[in-house]
Amino acid sequence: MWFWEGNFQPNCPSGEVHAVSREMRIYELTSIQQVDHLHGGFYENITTELLATAWSDADGFFQVPLPVGRYSVFSVEDTLLYGNGGDGAGNISPIEVIDGKVTGIRFDIDYEAAY
Repeated sequence: MWFWEGNFQPNCPSGEVHAVSREMRIYELTSIQQVDHLHGGFYENITTELLATAWSDADGFFQVPLPVGRYSVFSVEDTLLYGNGGDGAGNISPIEVIDGKVTGIRFDIDYEAAY
């Protein structure tokens, strides 16, 4: 779990990236049609089922045991949910859990970054 803030433009980069502790929420695979999209990667009123919550530690690490399947992962930012990225089919912050494997993700929180 990495928080990006500052300027990451090639001509004068001055941004910082650091690990953060956040509440993470894992939902059934969620499409853009199943949320209220506010702006950027911010969402509310997710209509899919919340399956698990976890807190990342100071190093940004979190883990949640999940059955095989596809899910959407969000961080809690104040009162809103933040999901970064999609799969081209309209699903937000998708991950896939495969039988017998550990699914590693890098969750970037970059709404305070300029690219």
